[in-house]
Amino acid sequence: MTSVESAGPAFEARGESLASKALTAQLDVLQIFLPMEGWLVCRRQEQVWLPIALRGRSRFDAAQLIELASRPLEADDAVQFDIFLCKALTEAQCRQVFGDVCNAGCRPHLIQAMLKAADGCHMGYLTGLSRHLPFLPIAQRETHIHACLSAMGLTVALQAELGVAGQLFEVMQRSAYVDPLTGVLNRAGWGRRMAQIEAGVISHPGVAIVMLDLDDLKVVNDSQGHAAGDALLRLAAQTIASVLRGTDAVGRLGGDEFGVVIQNVSLDVAASFVSRLQQALDQVDVQISMGLAHSAEAGNLRRVTELADERMYENKRSKPGLSTHQRAKLTNHGESHRGSTRTVR
Repeated sequence: MTSVESAGPAFEARGESLASKALTAQLDVLQIFLPMEGWLVCRRQEQVWLPIALRGRSRFDAAQLIELASRPLEADDAVQFDIFLCKALTEAQCRQVFGDVCNAGCRPHLIQAMLKAADGCHMGYLTGLSRHLPFLPIAQRETHIHACLSAMGLTVALQAELGVAGQLFEVMQRSAYVDPLTGVLNRAGWGRRMAQIEAGVISHPGVAIVMLDLDDLKVVNDSQGHAAGDALLRLAAQTIASVLRGTDAVGRLGGDEFGVVIQNVSLDVAASFVSRLQQALDQVDVQISMGLAHSAEAGNLRRVTELADERMYENKRSKPGLSTHQRAKLTNHGESHRGSTRTVR
């Protein structure tokens, strides 16, 4: 069974693919009742008409058909015939589409009909291309053609609904893995990223983990209020993210703790990154303690993370101004902190 996590990113794409296949099958049925050189179905997306299904048995330039059908026909440049608007192609358009000159008395035509959903909403257009005026087949098989158009309208509407559902799914998935305060990964998102790296979903020849902990969040919260503390957390997250490459990631793992994973780096390159990160944080006056560990030092990412966590607490304890009591408290806290679940405020 496909998991919700793996289904999310491909949800809309699969919906688009299935709807396009259904429309192609419906065009095959329509071709039986109304033979044409080519068929094209377009759906409106914002202010653009997107081609979503194309069918053609005879040799013609499909790209040109898409170009011709990109602007829906209007009554002032086409003749209304039953449910279709009908427009003759010019000599130049004939050469573009068919690659030859129109035969005398046999100028190709475009026909076009609106596709509507069950509630009557205009969802798209069906455009056909023929070397002959298709008036007689339309008149003789009107019921069948209407049925095909109705089915297409419903399919296009379903495709649009699937697209909306896919977008909503992505929003929901994002909320599950992103910290709403800072916009970086939350603890679940961080764990997911680590699992992907461990499973080989993401290539990781050389991974570095940097653990970070704000030095004065509690002081800011107590003296200036939680709004100021939240602003400090956002500033720290934004500054960390600004130094990262596209393949790296940052997560908020606890109230004042962050983690950074750097992929495809040596220990020396990772150390250079930490130096740049420290400079960036100093520039915005964010006081933070950091610890770095590399996959070359440990057998798995869990141990790398623990090692980075230990070094972060060593860095915090080494800072001047701490009392003996504070240093002991940090030591005990660091030991109990490893492997525990941190709750994000």
